Amino acid sequence: MVSFTVKKIKNESSNLGDLLKKKRQEAGLSLAQLSRRTSIPEKYLTAIEAEDWLKLPGEVYIKNFLRRYASEVKLDPTRVEKKYEQSKVSFTTSSINSLQKTLPLPSSNFIILPKFIRNFLIVFLLVLLIGYIGWQAKAYFMPPELSIYYPTDNLITEVPTIILSGKTDPEVEVMVNNVLVPVNNGLFTEEIDLQPGVNILKIKAIKKNGPIKEEFVRVMWRTEIFN
Repeated sequence: MVSFTVKKIKNESSNLGDLLKKKRQEAGLSLAQLSRRTSIPEKYLTAIEAEDWLKLPGEVYIKNFLRRYASEVKLDPTRVEKKYEQSKVSFTTSSINSLQKTLPLPSSNFIILPKFIRNFLIVFLLVLLIGYIGWQAKAYFMPPELSIYYPTDNLITEVPTIILSGKTDPEVEVMVNNVLVPVNNGLFTEEIDLQPGVNILKIKAIKKNGPIKEEFVRVMWRTEIFN
């Protein structure tokens, strides 16, 4: 069995990318050969050696790539990962400093004081809270919707049974002549047996712990046809 010794990273002046590149070259490996051995795409190996972390797919992948790279060139993967963390902090600081240099300084006329921002956010949140409370109060105190599709008021029919149908708000109970009828997503239907002459249908939409809305529909059953 072939054995090898994992080398520890000494306090070298070179950065992580240069160190990895040096060890790869000492091992006599090209980027293409290292890519085949580690299954890391060559473009990612190039980015690692350049410490161009933004070109790599993500933190989990970066650490996995570094450990595979380190093992292949006989370096301690844990120490390589620690050196990466140090390099990442330096890279982030450098990127921020570079960005600050490229961004123009705001004119003093446009400087927004933190106190103003805080006060603005407080007022904005209060307006949202008041608006939400008002909307909830309106929804609570407003009577529910109640629309009767059929029958229409003052309907005259010659059949003894009709199908009442209509719509209300979801989670609202509907009663017809004090009898509870099923409601499905706000829609309801109920078969109504008529009495000869004028029938008055009292339809109530009842919101839980809230107001009630009532509608009255008059239906006349003419029985002459059956006599």
